[in-house]
Amino acid sequence: MKRRIAVAFLAAVAVFPGTVRAGAPPEIKCAATKQKAASAKEKAKALCYAKAAGAKVPTPVDPACLAKAEAKFQTAFTKAVAKGPCADPGNGLPDPSKPIEDSVDACVSHITDQLPGTVATAKCTAAKIKAAGADAAGELACYAKAAGAKVPTPVDPACLAKVAAKLGPAFAKADSGKAGACPGDAATLQAEIDGSCVTTIANQLPPKPPGCGNRVIEPGLGETCDDGNTIEDDGCPSSCHVDTCTPVPGTTSASVTFTSGTPLGGLVVFIDYPEGKVASLTVTYPFGVTGSSNDLGYGVKDAVVKIGALPAKFATLTFASLCQGAAAPTAADFRCTVEDAADTAGNAVDPSTVTCSVSIP
Repeated sequence: MKRRIAVAFLAAVAVFPGTVRAGAPPEIKCAATKQKAASAKEKAKALCYAKAAGAKVPTPVDPACLAKAEAKFQTAFTKAVAKGPCADPGNGLPDPSKPIEDSVDACVSHITDQLPGTVATAKCTAAKIKAAGADAAGELACYAKAAGAKVPTPVDPACLAKVAAKLGPAFAKADSGKAGACPGDAATLQAEIDGSCVTTIANQLPPKPPGCGNRVIEPGLGETCDDGNTIEDDGCPSSCHVDTCTPVPGTTSASVTFTSGTPLGGLVVFIDYPEGKVASLTVTYPFGVTGSSNDLGYGVKDAVVKIGALPAKFATLTFASLCQGAAAPTAADFRCTVEDAADTAGNAVDPSTVTCSVSIP
């Protein structure tokens, strides 16, 4: 994939109680304050649901209570732009806060789904929802503290343990009320909170700059994948973008050749092909050449060996399908890079002295 995705200067940070260390890079300030904002929203929305659950008669959650929590969160993200950009799945979107808002909403839904209540156990259920919301918010605040450190700092296990230690006693106290126990096991819910309320959001907001290579998929910046690096021949291309393709009938073949001042007996190449124009790849080799290919969906890594010298044309790429609406591929749409090479005796050859290219007959 030749296209490089420009980094959009769109990220937001919320201003909440607590300070991020002065002089920290903008992405650190941004990540820490956004995580604090999400933490505050988790707690606020859980309290809204707890209030409804604790009513003497069945009562839906108050829309005004939820709207207040939403408004505070939106305000925080609006003010945050002055803090500088950081990795966020909302970067470049019309509403940059939406992905994190959706994650917080999913967190609260997971909590309430695990804690169904009845009129008879209303107080118990309300107490458990409140405790679970506080647990989720408290653990995410631990991650925010780590994210705000001047140097990369893992989240403090003691901080997480201190927060989590409160959930079991809170649930036990709720179950000991006059109305008796209500549904909801602390250990089960703790695992749910850790996954859907804490690490999910912390992973969406790492203290890293926006753009390819931060392990956050940012669709608004043109990304379709992000595996945390800008290496070309792994599961995600160096641009963090893979074009889509709707296959239609049509065949394209391309020849792969190399040039070297030394006869070669082994060669490893990576061929970046136009995945938005062609699909369904098969790689074949001339007689006497043994090859192994790994098609990544946007490029193919190919290793070939031969007893004796490899022929200059060492592989043929055949695509069984074209992509609907795309122009016909040309040789300029392909890029071939030599990654490793050996001479006929098996001795290493400097890859920079070998070139490869792709041509379409």
